[in-house]
Amino acid sequence: MIYEVSDGQRYYPVVDGGVYKGCDGSVISQNNILSIGSGLVIYKSLISKFNKLNLSLFDERFALYGVDFSFFRRIEMVKRKYSIKIQNVSFIEHSLSRVNTHYSIYRYRERLYDAVLTTRFYSKNKTSSFFNLARIMIKELIKFKVRNIFLIVKVYVIGKHPRC
Repeated sequence: MIYEVSDGQRYYPVVDGGVYKGCDGSVISQNNILSIGSGLVIYKSLISKFNKLNLSLFDERFALYGVDFSFFRRIEMVKRKYSIKIQNVSFIEHSLSRVNTHYSIYRYRERLYDAVLTTRFYSKNKTSSFFNLARIMIKELIKFKVRNIFLIVKVYVIGKHPRC
C-alpha cells in the first residue's frame, strides 16, 4: 500500500478503479490493478510468464512516468493466458507527484508524454485513442500551451518518449 507523505492518505494500489481498501497480506490478483513501481517486488515466475509471451517486463517507450502503470497494463495482457498472483504486503510512504498541486514545467511535460503514449499504446481501440488524444490537445489549447501541441503530435507519431 502506498500512502502520500503530505496527507497520510492511501493512493495505491488502485483496484478496479478505486483505491484498494483491503488489508496487508491479501491477494488481489483477479482484479484490474494499477500501482506505482516503488516498493514493488517482482518474482522470477512472473518474468518467466512475460518471457513466454515475448513481452518485456517494462515498456521501453516510456521514461519516468508511465513505466509503472504500463507494467500493470502488461500484467493484464499476461493474465489472459496465465494465472498471476498479486499480493499486497506492507506499506510505504511516498511523495506522490499527482497529489502535489504545483509541479515544474519538466514534471508537467513528463506527465504529458505519459498521457500521450498511454493513449497511443493502451487505449481500447483506435476510436478511443483518437478521442483521448483530442482531449489532451484541447486541454492544452484551453491553457494556451500551444507549444505542447507540437510535443503531443511528435511523441504520438514517434511512439516513444523523447529520451528513449
